Amino acid sequence: MESVLGSKTLLHKNNKDVTEVKVTDVHLEQGTYICLYFTASSCAPCVKFRGLLKTSFKRWLKQKRNILVILCNKEKDEKGFQAGFKRLPPEWYVLPFSSAISTELCSRFDVTSVPSLVVIKSDGKIVKKEAELDVIHKLDKAWDIWMEDAKKCK
Repeated sequence: MESVLGSKTLLHKNNKDVTEVKVTDVHLEQGTYICLYFTASSCAPCVKFRGLLKTSFKRWLKQKRNILVILCNKEKDEKGFQAGFKRLPPEWYVLPFSSAISTELCSRFDVTSVPSLVVIKSDGKIVKKEAELDVIHKLDKAWDIWMEDAKKCK
């Protein structure tokens, strides 16, 4: 994950508390997949997709899947960022509003619209771009698609 995010700081919710966590301090199990979720709270399709992703994510956790979601915000203002942050599951991490890394990641992964989901391995290798389409069409079965795609990435 460091190969993608460096030593940036992430935000994480613990109940009502928000903590800052260095990327280097996030413990990842062997074989963890990272979903970079590009979104904006004012985007209607993003709101709908977030619900689908949250539902699938909960199922993946119950199935003991090693997955981490990092929200890469594309908000226009801090108020929108805070509104979106409040609605996220506590297991998700968020890049801070003021972080330029979201824009850098958009360029790196060719993200041109939201919602968008990019699945990567913990070493930074891309498993799937436009992975949001798998979630939209296959829900939690998207995991199986990504595992097949992961076999092909080197």
